[in-house]
Amino acid sequence: MTGEMNKRYLAVVQGVVSDAGESNTPVHAKGSMKPALTKCRPLTSNGCTSLVELDLITGRRHQLRRQLAEAGWPIIGDDRYHQKSTLKSGRLLLHCCFLAFPDPVNGNLVEIDCPLPESFVTAVKELGSATRGLLEFLP
Repeated sequence: MTGEMNKRYLAVVQGVVSDAGESNTPVHAKGSMKPALTKCRPLTSNGCTSLVELDLITGRRHQLRRQLAEAGWPIIGDDRYHQKSTLKSGRLLLHCCFLAFPDPVNGNLVEIDCPLPESFVTAVKELGSATRGLLEFLP
């Protein structure tokens, strides 16, 4: 790691994500289209929704939300990018679960695990059969 931040996310998306892959579709940033790279790995799917792990490589605003929606897998609860929320909480099922970056003082790697908030787990449960089988894969 050379001065870069490393971010990993979990998301519950509509549809079946069956294979790991990369999305390198550009996204709008600061008035123009900018390169954006995301690595995606499916953790599980129930034929209706999928739990995916996402490594954010470039970190553009709304990058994950846009790229997943464009790929046909909008994040559950994302009113802005093609997934009308049916959640009472209005929660977006996207969560940054891991951060790593070099300490600006000594350069040592700082790693932070970010447990899922209860609101995420509650929202997944709220979806009922749409997320059947996903709960056991949540950390």
